[in-house]
Amino acid sequence: DQLADLKYVRAAELKHGRVAMLAFLGWVVQQFIQLPGEMHTQINPFKAIGAVPLAAHAQILGFCAIIELASIEDLYTAEKPWDLGFDPMNFSKNKTPEQMEKLELQELKNGRLAMIAMIGLFTQTAIFGNPLF
Repeated sequence: DQLADLKYVRAAELKHGRVAMLAFLGWVVQQFIQLPGEMHTQINPFKAIGAVPLAAHAQILGFCAIIELASIEDLYTAEKPWDLGFDPMNFSKNKTPEQMEKLELQELKNGRLAMIAMIGLFTQTAIFGNPLF
């Protein structure tokens, strides 16, 4: 069914956009705030991957897998991929359908921009190897 395929593609685009928005924040913040310990002093994100032990990578992968498995059915079968039932700050409370449509479009566009921004951050860091700031 082509409609189901479009829902899947939209859900994947939203997920990648959300991850890119968080990744952008993390890419910038990690230059200024680090966890205590020698292994957390690397501010080049590409080099930081190798500075952290394999067990930490396994924990991160496991956490991502739990989130993915907990939301996979809702994300890919929901009428609207935006609605995962998670709204801790009540952004959608008391909103008209028009206002919700506008918020959904803003999230989609911001996610697309964040994906492009991450490509720029990857390229800049790979070429120059210097911190952004």
